[in-house]
Amino acid sequence: MISNSSQVQGFTYNVAHKCYYVAFNDYLFKIDAKGNLVNYYHFNAKREVEGLASYKSKIYIAMNKRAEVFDSNMAKQPQEQALKK
Repeated sequence: MISNSSQVQGFTYNVAHKCYYVAFNDYLFKIDAKGNLVNYYHFNAKREVEGLASYKSKIYIAMNKRAEVFDSNMAKQPQEQALKK
């Protein structure tokens, strides 16, 4: 998924959508239960992900440096979907 040998910075399972989310730098990948890439999201925060969690239809991304958490409603939307603060 990432060609620059980045380590996984976040990993969570979403019960509502029955899928996994994996975070690398400022990319978030949605993976189905069989291991197939479903979709990916890119946000330009210029900071690394420190943690990833999900609850119901939302996913929460903790960013490093300044303590901030992004959340997003993961309903079906275009890949350009921006994560909200």
